[in-house]
Amino acid sequence: MKPTNITPIIEKIIAVVENHKLDLGAYKRFPEDGFPNPYGCADAANILYTVGRFPKNREEREAFVRVLRGMQDEKSGLFCENPSDTTKFVHDPIHTTAHCMAALELFDAMPLVPAKELEQYLSREKMTEFFEVLDWRRIPGGPAHRGAGLYAALNLGGSDCGEFNKNYFEWLWEHSDPETGFFW
Repeated sequence: MKPTNITPIIEKIIAVVENHKLDLGAYKRFPEDGFPNPYGCADAANILYTVGRFPKNREEREAFVRVLRGMQDEKSGLFCENPSDTTKFVHDPIHTTAHCMAALELFDAMPLVPAKELEQYLSREKMTEFFEVLDWRRIPGGPAHRGAGLYAALNLGGSDCGEFNKNYFEWLWEHSDPETGFFW
């Protein structure tokens, strides 16, 4: 089989990312927006990393970190989308927080503060309550984003997760179908 040249696809992907760029490290989510968006900035970093065009120069890397950190709520530790057009889809804050913290990780950077609002779920009891209200069967995408996001945000944000990680994976193991791996 002849190898496929994906260079034209990568160039189109880069053009889309560039179309969303407002400034160094600052990206909008929707082409018509005029403001940086945490999800858009994290997407840009992740996409550039995936296609082998991750920023190498110090100025651009520092700008990405500065912009992303600047969108974190220092009180809650969450990254939230606040589009001016409320008809647009807004990602769940837990998922957005995990996405932004993962992007910061690509730059070997930490968020300004841990995801303090999520630290209530470090206890097994609160974590179990959180998981048990998620609709894993009917709409698995959202619960998966929230459940995995909780894990990523707490771990990447610098929270003390030793016991939480043990409880998290025990809960997942106990609630997954042994044949399929799906939940309940």
